[in-house]
Amino acid sequence: MSGIYIHIPYCRQACHYCNFHFSTSLRNKSELVYAIVKEIKIRKDELEEQTLSSIYLGGGTPSLLEADELKSIFQELSNHFRVTSETEITLEANPEDITHDALQAWSDIRINRLSIGIQSFLDKDLKFMNRAHDASQSHKALDLICSSQIKNVTGDLMFGLIDSTLEEWEYNLKTISDYNLSHLSVYNLTVEEQTVFANWKAKLKITEPSTELQFQQFKLAHDFLKSEGYEHYEISNYCKSGSQAIHNTNYWDRIPYLGIGPSAHSYMDKTRKWNIANNAAYVKMLDNNEYTTSTEELDLYDHYNELIMLGLRTKKGVRLND
Repeated sequence: MSGIYIHIPYCRQACHYCNFHFSTSLRNKSELVYAIVKEIKIRKDELEEQTLSSIYLGGGTPSLLEADELKSIFQELSNHFRVTSETEITLEANPEDITHDALQAWSDIRINRLSIGIQSFLDKDLKFMNRAHDASQSHKALDLICSSQIKNVTGDLMFGLIDSTLEEWEYNLKTISDYNLSHLSVYNLTVEEQTVFANWKAKLKITEPSTELQFQQFKLAHDFLKSEGYEHYEISNYCKSGSQAIHNTNYWDRIPYLGIGPSAHSYMDKTRKWNIANNAAYVKMLDNNEYTTSTEELDLYDHYNELIMLGLRTKKGVRLND
């Protein structure tokens, strides 16, 4: 079954490592949500399979949306697609946005999975990355989530951080394991172009950890989380039994999906599409009842490379017959 990704391009502040498309100004948030609703209606016939296996709200920080804004998006999705009790509906959220009322509102609109951007339980790391939360907010958020109705939860952690040690990484792993979350995403920090970290690196203000230390941290996560009952099913993802992320697994299996919102990408059959990465231009386009996108037609060579690249990210690998 197909999936839908919705990009919410807003953040409270810019993390020093992030090169995703987002804005820290929420001034035109309601207009952009309305444009997203219009895009859903315009593109409702692009997916051959109308029953959705997954809906994923990413960004940016989707937890910045008000409950009514989320409701308007989900109502339009329900108008055109079949959303069942089996549909995985994920909302990316940051710890500072987690409250009892927010969790109840999300549950009421059928969000059944959360992806929480913890990154580290050490305040020195969070400050250096320019995260908007501190470690105490992460603990409070996880406590609230664990007592909520939403039981399918993934926590994001990062290793290979600037000035990090193996002991600090072990502390982060042990700390998050105490919450017994169903899923963990464990990413190696990459210094991306056009980020604060890239600028600091070019000016020799920071030095990345050695490849050997990054490997040791990766190996520690693999060994420790395996001992805690997690399956390492994708290069950066771990899950308890039966809790693999449906939406991301569909990406790796090259199952068609629709990408909605500024900068969002789509994949259907032999075509990849992506929306304009400019909030104002995106809103203006949809206000004029227009929709244009950039398109790439994949040839056999592209399909072969994607099959290998995506398959080798996962535990199941690539079938030789394919």
